[in-house]
Amino acid sequence: MTETLHIYLRVSSETQSADGFGLAVQKEWGENLCRVLGFTPKFHDEGAASSSNDSLEKRPVLLSLLDRMDREEIKHLYVYNTDRLSRNQQTWGLIRTKISTNKVLLYTGRDPNPIDTNDPIQNMLMGILSEFSQYDNTIRKMRLTSGKFQKIKNGGWMGGPTPFGYQNIDGKLEIHPTESKWVKRIFEDYLDGGSTTDIRNTLLKNGVRTRRGNARFSLGSIRSILTNTHYNGSYIVHNRMSDEIITCSCPPILPPKTYSAVQQMYEERSYNRNGRAKEGREVSSYLSKEFLVCGHCGSKFGVKNNPNQYRNHYYCRGNANDWNSNGEKNSLPCKERVRSIKVDQTDKIIWESICDILENSHTFRESFKQEVEKKGMTKKTSDQQIKEWNKKIKILKSDITKVTNFKLNYKGIGILKGDSEEEIRATLQTFEDDITNNRIKLDELESQKKGITDKSNWIDWVSKFNDNIDGWRTGANLTFEEKQNVLRNLVQSISVISDDKTTHKLVINLSVHYWMDSLNWNWKKNKSGEKIKDGYWIGKGEDIFVTHSIYTKKNNTG
Repeated sequence: MTETLHIYLRVSSETQSADGFGLAVQKEWGENLCRVLGFTPKFHDEGAASSSNDSLEKRPVLLSLLDRMDREEIKHLYVYNTDRLSRNQQTWGLIRTKISTNKVLLYTGRDPNPIDTNDPIQNMLMGILSEFSQYDNTIRKMRLTSGKFQKIKNGGWMGGPTPFGYQNIDGKLEIHPTESKWVKRIFEDYLDGGSTTDIRNTLLKNGVRTRRGNARFSLGSIRSILTNTHYNGSYIVHNRMSDEIITCSCPPILPPKTYSAVQQMYEERSYNRNGRAKEGREVSSYLSKEFLVCGHCGSKFGVKNNPNQYRNHYYCRGNANDWNSNGEKNSLPCKERVRSIKVDQTDKIIWESICDILENSHTFRESFKQEVEKKGMTKKTSDQQIKEWNKKIKILKSDITKVTNFKLNYKGIGILKGDSEEEIRATLQTFEDDITNNRIKLDELESQKKGITDKSNWIDWVSKFNDNIDGWRTGANLTFEEKQNVLRNLVQSISVISDDKTTHKLVINLSVHYWMDSLNWNWKKNKSGEKIKDGYWIGKGEDIFVTHSIYTKKNNTG
């Protein structure tokens, strides 16, 4: 009776792409070795398994082999390389112990001579080879990660599904010709007062399908589209290996004015007359809640009351939902990652960060100085200008409504007139062009109006607090509403990015490039040839501020 050679087959995406040793090659080598040894092959196919998940719980076929070794059913085992068994030091130690204890002969590669782990020298060599495999795995990961993020820095797509409205062409994020039109429609409908439910019904009626092929968009998906920064031409990627935050550019689908107007409207709709609309059992006001989003799945943050710990927590709503609207189990990237973060600790860090940003911002100081100097004149001028713009805006809206009605009714009129289909299409296109031009003019006027309005508001609160940053830090001379007003003028959103369940960072996305700006002097020579200062200019800063690592362990009071 011939001996049986148990051939363990396994690939990982990194190994197969790097050296080409797929399942077919491993099977061929094992069969060839069986012919040389005169053994009967028996294959055990683990299939594709990521080397980052090297625990035995994720490897049922290998776990079965180890069990059969304990029952003395296996005496000859083949793998094309020892790293197919494991690259994890602890897991590999357990496997070696099983092989050695049960006196199993291990064959690798094309070598007909087995490794006898009971032989001290061979056992030592196998351990050395394992260390090299583990080192090789680490280096490969570093190279893959480095290459991936270098690609992202050079304008390449990060990989994975693209946002709705985009497509991956030759490794770059490009605008999808069809989906992008619906992105624009979603934003336009929202600006026209449509709710997320109205937008969902519009998409449903027009047969627009989700990326998964579903007929109906969830309301959460529509909200994600309305707040997605990709459509404005940028997005953030976090390199966890180097802890680097990368701001990437991409082709914008929307004009900046449209995107900005929707963000403002989206924020305004989140409020009622008495301030922020509270949700569920929320019984208190929270400084940062309206700005917090999950940096992994894009979901908004909510608030949980934890009476056992005598404190409240912000939490990722996406992480809290086990099932999505289609009845499918969620597989969000934050599901096993983002834990709740303490409200008081988070609010304190965010407020201190804002104070640090303003205290060190040359742009803030300069704007305060200039605005205070012309405060009286600005208020009068802005009121007159806003009055004129309101009149023009009213006329434009009326024209858009009239032309829209003409367009809706013209097809029937054209048919009655005896116009050809081509003539009707040409006339309808003329109406559409007129509507588009008027909307562009309307966007420009509303943006200009918003700019003056924001400017006036800015003067009001900066003048009131008189640049008293020390007073802001203590909060002694600020009410809760005044603090929120500061954040609403400065912050677009705050992403929570977690490395694990106990450590995270806050990425504050500012509405103004205040962070790390620079004061630069102009120089000239006087009559004596000496260099003297001749005014100054302020270099553009960053609009992203990343906090230090924050620990959320229970025994950490922050």
